[in-house]
Amino acid sequence: MEERILVYRDKKDVEAYKSDYERARNHSQKIIDFLKNQNIEISLNLVRSLIKQNFPVAPLIQNRDKEKLQGLPEALKKVVESDNNKVVQECNELIQAAQKSMRENDQHYVDFSKLDLVDGIVIITDEAIKEAEDLGSIYVDTDNRKKVYEKALAAKKALEELDQTIKEVYCDSDPVRGIAPRRGQGARILNVDYDGEVELDGYFLKYIQ
Repeated sequence: MEERILVYRDKKDVEAYKSDYERARNHSQKIIDFLKNQNIEISLNLVRSLIKQNFPVAPLIQNRDKEKLQGLPEALKKVVESDNNKVVQECNELIQAAQKSMRENDQHYVDFSKLDLVDGIVIITDEAIKEAEDLGSIYVDTDNRKKVYEKALAAKKALEELDQTIKEVYCDSDPVRGIAPRRGQGARILNVDYDGEVELDGYFLKYIQ
């Protein structure tokens, strides 16, 4: 399908995903700013490694892991190899705080490649925002969904026309409706609220592939 039709969006889920990215952005900025104050410039790729791959700096001072040391910028490598335990420990505390915060609060996977570093400032890219919106949204974007969606719209229109016809010919004070709400299990593409209004519930189109 060339055109996608938005039929459902969970705003809370979208905002939760954006919050996860904002949390990652905030912690990354703290680590970058701290090291910059030590005259150490690092990339976002390294920040991702420090936070996401359980790669704290402090233990390197004890085991001198040569393979991991090779992945560090030269200035940071010198700090790790020196006796400047205070700087290393403070950096490690920032890393562990980021890991703890994201582990306890994140509701979705954060893709650090969708963050960017511009003039020392960590930003959330438009791609991440779009991903957040898509994650919390259901679209009519396949032929099967289109078939169901079009039939549902036609059924909705027919039910509304039935109700309108009943109103035109039935004048009693007690309302008669063409369809009424009822309790029951299962997902429904069309629902009827307690005012008798027919509603298309786009959420359940997710089950149509």
